[in-house]
Amino acid sequence: MDVYAQEFDLTTSLTIDYNLEVERDGILQLVLNLYVGSSDESQVLKTDFYNITERVLSYYTDNTDYTHLFSIANELTQEAERIREVATTMEDSVTAVSDLFGALVDPTA
Repeated sequence: MDVYAQEFDLTTSLTIDYNLEVERDGILQLVLNLYVGSSDESQVLKTDFYNITERVLSYYTDNTDYTHLFSIANELTQEAERIREVATTMEDSVTAVSDLFGALVDPTA
């Protein structure tokens, strides 16, 4: 190491907040918000879910591990079904409330 260099340890906290979003073009993206220290400002990183899938396929294809591919596909299917169930419940709830209040409103008034 150079005599003019000085070594030190740097410690900071890092918070990662993640979400899934569908862009206007219908592309599913993984969105990561990275917060350094106690800052309220985040660095936003986005990647298309397709790219994640491609990397998973490439990795497990190269390692000829089809059992993990089946496991991942199964988990994704289960999570998709869970998301559909919640969306259906929300939709049914909104419809029921609008039907309830629609029935209470006198259309002749």
